[in-house]
Parts: sequence; C-alpha cells; structure tokens
Amino acid sequence: MNITIIKKIILRQNKLKKIFSSKFIFKLIILLLILINFNNSQNISIPKSIWKTSAAVRNINNFAISLKLYKTTYRPDNEEIFVSENNLFKLHFDNSGNDSIAQIYTLNASIPDYIIRASQYLEASYFYLKDTLDFLTPPTDDLNDPQIDVYFLNLGNGNYGGTIPENEVTSTTRAYDYTAYIEIDNDMIGDLYYTQDTSALKVTCAHELFHVFQVGYNFFSTDVWYLEASAVWFEDKMFPEVNDYIQYTDDFKNNWGGQIDRYGNPDFYQLCSWNIYLDEKYNENAFNPIMKIWENILEENAMAALTTFLTSNESNWENALSEWGVSHIYCGEEYFPDQSLFPDAEIIPSLKFSSHTNNYFYYNDDQPMNIQIVNGQYSNTFYKIADINIPQINIHFESDNSCQISAVLFDGNITNTYSISSNSINIPITSSSADLFLSIGSQDSVIGNLIIEKYFTELTSIYPNPVSLNQNITLEYFIQNSYNSGKINFFNILGQKTNSIQLNNTDLVEGKHKITISPQSINRSNTPSGIYFLQLEFPGKTFIKKFTFIK
Repeated sequence: MNITIIKKIILRQNKLKKIFSSKFIFKLIILLLILINFNNSQNISIPKSIWKTSAAVRNINNFAISLKLYKTTYRPDNEEIFVSENNLFKLHFDNSGNDSIAQIYTLNASIPDYIIRASQYLEASYFYLKDTLDFLTPPTDDLNDPQIDVYFLNLGNGNYGGTIPENEVTSTTRAYDYTAYIEIDNDMIGDLYYTQDTSALKVTCAHELFHVFQVGYNFFSTDVWYLEASAVWFEDKMFPEVNDYIQYTDDFKNNWGGQIDRYGNPDFYQLCSWNIYLDEKYNENAFNPIMKIWENILEENAMAALTTFLTSNESNWENALSEWGVSHIYCGEEYFPDQSLFPDAEIIPSLKFSSHTNNYFYYNDDQPMNIQIVNGQYSNTFYKIADINIPQINIHFESDNSCQISAVLFDGNITNTYSISSNSINIPITSSSADLFLSIGSQDSVIGNLIIEKYFTELTSIYPNPVSLNQNITLEYFIQNSYNSGKINFFNILGQKTNSIQLNNTDLVEGKHKITISPQSINRSNTPSGIYFLQLEFPGKTFIKKFTFIK
C-alpha cells in the first residue's frame, strides 16, 4: 500500500523549567503541518491517530524537536551498529559528533558501556514481557533483518526517548497494528531528568520497548493515554528500584479529578497509578491483569477493553475508580501500612487541595453540612472534611445518578474506610480532631448532595466488658442538650432493676462525658454473674447497652 504516514517522535520529558502554556497554539501548529503535508501529497494517511507527543510541551526550546515529523522512508543514520546478544535488537550509535556516546569501555573492548547496558536492559525487558507477562511479541519490519532497531541520538536535556510507529502490518486482520523503531537519548545526563544516567536508561529501554509491543497490538486514536499509562507502569514493573515514575505522581497530587481517558498531554503520564492499582488488585496466581487488558485491545479500544476486564472480574468503573482513589488517599503524609495498593505508597506524594478549594471543608457542628458532590464521566474526584470534633457523624448521600463513594477517616492513630451508598452510615470518632477524605468514582456524570450531621447514640461505650468484681466500670456518653436530672440504672436479664446511681450536675450538661463507677457504688458483692443492661436515663430519653458481669 503506497501510503505516506505523518508521524511524530514521542519524547518523554521530565517537568521542564520553562512553561509553554498555549495548548491552542500547539494544536494550531499541528493542524497547519497536516494541511501543508496534505497540499503536498495526494495520498496521505494519519496512522489511525497522530501519536501525540508524550513530551510535555512545556519548554519553548524543546518545542521544535517535539514536533519533529517522520515519513515512512526516514530514519536516523548513525554510523555504528551493535546487535544484542540474543539477536533481538540492532543498536545504532555514533562514537563522535553531536550524537556521540560516552567513550567508556569497561564491559567490551570495542562497544561503549552505554550501548552494552542498553542492549542488556532491552533484552531483559523483552523476555519479561514475552515470557513472564505473556505479551505477544511485536511484528518485525523486515524478515531478512528482524531485529528491533534502536537509535541513540542527542534528543536534548530532559528528553528520554521516543517510539515511532512506521509501517502498517498487513499479515493480520487487525486494522491498526504497526511496526516501530525506537530512539533513545545518548547520555541521559542533565538537570531536567528526574533520574540520571543508567537509572534513566533502564526505565527508558523498558518504556519505549513496551510501546513497540503496544503498536503491534492495536493503535487506536483514542488510546494514547493508556499506552503511556501502561508504558510507565511497565518501566516500574521491570525496574522497581528506579522509581522514575514518582515524578508523574507528583503531578497527580495537584491535577486529579479529570475524566480518565481525557487527561491531556502530558497529564496522561499521571495515570500510571491506574495500572499499578489494577495490577496489584487483580494480580493473583500469575493472572497478569494488564496483559489481559491488552488482549482485549486486540479487538477493541482501551476504554472498552477496560470495561470488559472490570466486568469479567465482577467489578465496574464506579467501584474501581473509587478504590483507586482510596489508594491515593493513603499515600505520603497519610500513609498507613497495608492500606494502599501502591507498593510505593510511602513515597508517593499526598493529595493536595490548593487547586480544588471547592472540595475542601472544615467541619461545622452548628448545623448539618450539605456538600454538593460533582464528578464527571469515567472520573474520580476527592473531597476532604477537616477537624471533625464530635463522637459520631451520620453521612447520607442523595443523587439521581449512581456512583461509589469511599470515606477514609483519619482518627488520631487509627484509620478506617467506609462505603457510602444511598443509605445513611454512622461513623464513630474517638479523637478530638479527625479528618475525613472522600473518594468518588462514577461512570456517568453525577451531581448529588452529601449530608453530614451529628449522630448521637448518647451512650457510646462501656468498658471493660466483661467486667469483674473488683474492676471499675468506665462509661462514656455524649448528650446533645443539657438536662436537669439523670441517672444510671442497672437491670438483670429478667428486666429487674438491680442498682441505680444519680448523676451529678456536671454530668448533665451538653457535651462529651466519662464517668468511672466503683464496685462499692453498685454493691456488686451481692450481684450474681451474668448478663446485665446499663441504662442511661434522662427526662424523655433513655439509652441502653448490654454488658457481662463475672465474679
């Protein structure tokens, strides 16, 4: 097929210091380039999508290289070639000039260490994808020269590498599968790299190689976000010691809240944690969940493939997005062991609300709080209610649309996660100042009201329970109003009153109370072992708790 394909190098960049903020100008230049090429060619085909630059177009100095366009006949022309040990890769490099590799030869007398290490990282990643994760190997671009070509170029400070889809595969029935080659920076040294030198080289080899595998599956125009989320997931899966991906979670801490398949360039890198969540949640008995999703991509785009995957695992978008959010809540400053599904939760930054001030509230117990919950299609968002200072709250959610709300309570040195539905839920609080995070997941857009108000059981606890003959009983309760009188009554299992104690005036005022009852106060020496009921009695109100007495 005689097709001219417009391509762009995919340049992975770290956060750059100078910001190129006009996305409109960027899109306009892309459109003009396409129109110019269209006028110069009668037979032009964009490969099912232009693969958007995975470079963050944030630095005007790197803008030109980010827009570098390729045709099927163009490839770099390095002078040197090294074939990897297992004949899987052909590495093209220069020993002099602008693209030269550092001339260090401790691993091989004639091939620079950088190239030797790259070949090792590439082959290790290839075998891990093929043999451990069971991915299909990518199509070859030349049966007589079957190695995957990797070119080492001076891509500029902060640019890790790129993958270039090249020729359509005609030997399959899939409409959007391609051969591809790789470009990698020639040194990985500079202040704009999050990790440096061999660490950056490791994750770049894994990241870009997975792109080669991906475009051999299917390359849908809507799926750039998932290709990048998957590639960043794999680089950490392959080389977990590097943690280069943390730079993208640092972005997510501020930029959360968008539709999962609509995060723009470069924000789709932030979604690497989505695949980490799926992998950790469902990876049992070598199930390889991410591979299963890519198997689905052989037939359908990423969103449909993910829907199929979640449904087959008895889940849905609402639950998955909400649970993914819970794992983010338990990161950084809010880290609790074994609560987040992220292995690196302790070093992943905490969520921030400085860009989401409408989602942050301080608790006010003067009246019920009515919080409007807004979440978009296929989205996750967060809310925080700080400084809750009453013993128990009741939460109720009202909406015409379905969503999943997970509530994470940080209550002193303890934490609990609750699921909130259309039914109300009561959440006890033990500290003087607790924080409540909400993680909302929805498949359809949702607007609803979350109502938080005081909830009073009045009699909150009796301890110890069971209680023995010589132990004090400690009673904790909370009253919403002050009373003129009150008493504590004890009843046996037959409903007979066995003891009664009048409350002091200080125990009758509104608020939280703790009372210690001595054995002598209720003459327990004449009380047989068994089940008893403690009744807290005020005018017009009584509250009862059961306890066991053991002699």
